Amino acid sequence: MSKIGWYLNRLKAMSPGEVMWRLGQKRLQRSETARFADKQPVNKPLYDGVEEMVNAAMSRLLPGVDPADVTYVTIPQVREIVDGEAVRLLGGYRYEDFVDDWHAGFNTASRWPLVPSYSLDYKQRDDIGDARLNWELNRHRQFVRLAVAGKTPRLAWLLDNWAAENPMLWGISWTSPMEIALRSMSWMSAAKILAAGYTPGDALTLMTIRRLLTGAANMTQYLVRHESGFSSANNHLIVEVAAVAIAGLLFGREDYVADSLRVLDRELHRQVSADGVDLESSLHYHGFVMEAYLLVWQALVEADRDVPRLWRERLAGMARFVAASRAADGVWCVFGDDDEARISDLGYGDSDYFDSLLRLYTEVSGERIETPASGRLTFAGGGYSFLRTPRMMVGVDHAPLGFGAIAAHAHNDILSFQLFIDGRPVLVDSGTYLYHIERARRDQLRSTAMHNTVTVNGKEQAQILGPFLWGRKATGRLAATADNGLTATVTGLSGIEHTRRWELSEGERETRESCPTLKITDSFSSECDWVATFIAAPGLSVNVIGDREVMVGDILLIVTAEGCISVDPVEIAPAYGILADTFAVRIVGKSRQNSVTLQSL
Repeated sequence: MSKIGWYLNRLKAMSPGEVMWRLGQKRLQRSETARFADKQPVNKPLYDGVEEMVNAAMSRLLPGVDPADVTYVTIPQVREIVDGEAVRLLGGYRYEDFVDDWHAGFNTASRWPLVPSYSLDYKQRDDIGDARLNWELNRHRQFVRLAVAGKTPRLAWLLDNWAAENPMLWGISWTSPMEIALRSMSWMSAAKILAAGYTPGDALTLMTIRRLLTGAANMTQYLVRHESGFSSANNHLIVEVAAVAIAGLLFGREDYVADSLRVLDRELHRQVSADGVDLESSLHYHGFVMEAYLLVWQALVEADRDVPRLWRERLAGMARFVAASRAADGVWCVFGDDDEARISDLGYGDSDYFDSLLRLYTEVSGERIETPASGRLTFAGGGYSFLRTPRMMVGVDHAPLGFGAIAAHAHNDILSFQLFIDGRPVLVDSGTYLYHIERARRDQLRSTAMHNTVTVNGKEQAQILGPFLWGRKATGRLAATADNGLTATVTGLSGIEHTRRWELSEGERETRESCPTLKITDSFSSECDWVATFIAAPGLSVNVIGDREVMVGDILLIVTAEGCISVDPVEIAPAYGILADTFAVRIVGKSRQNSVTLQSL
């Protein structure tokens, strides 16, 4: 699709109010481009009121220290990586190879140009790389790690180097308000940690704290002018406003706190179902939103503020959904987009993200959420169900396509499922791979045929218009539940209603060893050509046994009542920026109904 075609489709998804809002943002951007035409480092005051904000924060963090009693000291040239600094980058890239290469393209040897950020086209830049890979380095979780490790000289040097090479609103680091919010939270966290360990007379630490706070205050002033709106008001808005809320508490800006809490209350109603599932239909973005709220909750508690009752109720549901998604330690049933983002780095490092969220939830709420041992657990409002026996876990997606008009992070995965045996992934999701380059591959990985569901008459469930844009959408619903299963339906672009029923039974062998069986029954509102897909986890062999049976590894037998089985070699993305070879089992038929039995061995 041409860029003009994408713009036309994007325009169709906008209301008149959104068009006017975006025009207003464009006027503001032109004004800011002129204002910051001379390159200015963000760790010096750039907006009115920043110095007052910083003084208030320093008085709060360092009682007894005069906020103005900061003298300039020469920053030592600490170029070598120190212990505890390295954060995990995406795509298999090593931190050691990109430490201060702030404009690296990653996917290519090219670098992002240092041009005014509003004129930098970072989408679909196959000639440079996927911007998300670059952003991970520039979110500065390494600053938090350095503060925890007490490596102030190294932190001060990196901070000064970054500020000089990434002036305000110049380059790739300033192209997204959410990226600015994430960086701001890292800088505030690092400043708080340094302040907690400050020793009187340590001029370098005091100067570094002030520069971190100054940068965070500048970024906060920017964020309040650039709050995401309308169809862009998804997880981006929540993270941006969470950063402003935390900044308001730190800098003594009650107006920022009040406005941010109002938006966060509204968005918790709007973006999270009553039973606690983020409506972007993605476990990862569910976690990302949950973390943003938990960090604000934590900041409110530290400031002796009350936490809204709605937050306690919805976040308890969000924690239950995360726990329900666990198949085994470190193994999760992840549907939808997953770019592996995390906000904080306080004590968790690169440990499992979802486990860290559950620990953080327990810290702020005092409640521990456990993963159910067996049975069915359905989140009817959120659109997911989980079936369990002691040996088998099945995650089922019966959620709507995605959130809002553009359904940005959606996949064509309605009525898809994932299967785990003894905690091991057996039938899996196709993953995400990359956001901003290799458009054809992104479309392929989000397609109906690359999920464990059914393609009807060769049609997609919903119309893919862009990397984060959908047109005509599928409609789905949960039809019924039972103790051992559920039934749900979807009508995609074929116009034919597809109904799928899952039934999980414990099963036994003659030796009395548990041998669970999942039976899937697909039915259609009229006779059609259909292709049922089952994607094996990488590393598992797939062997066809006649026309109607296939063995996946040595742990699963798939038997179909109708149709013919074939096997396609495919590539999926087990992690962001990484591809792996595996196999897709396809059952091809023409009828109004079929049943498939999945027998663990």
